[in-house]
Amino acid sequence: MSKGKSPAFQFYPSDYLSDINVQLMTMEEEGCYIRLLSYCWQEGDLPSDLDALKQLCKGVIPSVRVVTCFCKVGDKLRHSRLDKERKKQRDWVTKSREAGYKSAAKRWGYKRNSQVANLTEMLTPNGNQSGNQMVTLQSSSSNTPLPPKRGELLVLFDLFWQHYPRHESRQTAFRAFSRIHPNRELVESWVLWLEKAKLSRQWQDTNYIPHLSVWLNQRRWESDPPPGMETAAPGAQRVMYDDDLPAREVKA
Repeated sequence: MSKGKSPAFQFYPSDYLSDINVQLMTMEEEGCYIRLLSYCWQEGDLPSDLDALKQLCKGVIPSVRVVTCFCKVGDKLRHSRLDKERKKQRDWVTKSREAGYKSAAKRWGYKRNSQVANLTEMLTPNGNQSGNQMVTLQSSSSNTPLPPKRGELLVLFDLFWQHYPRHESRQTAFRAFSRIHPNRELVESWVLWLEKAKLSRQWQDTNYIPHLSVWLNQRRWESDPPPGMETAAPGAQRVMYDDDLPAREVKA
């Protein structure tokens, strides 16, 4: 499952059992229906091709009663109730995020529209700069006071988190980030390191990218980033070590 997808949806037994279509289903049909609901939630939609649905149902062709529980949109099948559940979850996330912004503003004394809403504008390469050029931070507006040290640390972490390609264990990463307590210049150098590392073969696969907390605790930025794909020696074979990232290259 891709990042950003919700792992679960709310299941309402009373609504499910009272649905006339479900009441008329055999146990085999119910099994197909639940399985297709799960795939539809995970992927967002289903193929409308019966052969593809048969493969998803372990070789069982879903009946017309099962298929008609989904609505056809283009060449895909969607489920209206699941779409409502997705919207409900997105609304809840948005509401919670807004509450977090308000809480941070109250605690640290800075305005969201100047420090938080513009996160995507900060730590972004200017114009058409290549990845090996220095990345600069936009300064705050002159009429907006800088947040206290703790608040600025939170802002810098959010900025760097957006650039780091592996988003797991955020709280652990923030604790490691806090222990270093980096300034803006250091974060700029980290972003530069990442831009070079992202050109390597190793950093094309998130499974071989260390968690941010590991990257910080081991001070990986003090070593050279993995070599870019265009600089790898011809015939070189990449060997991955669980505890030794970035990966090394050895002659084949």
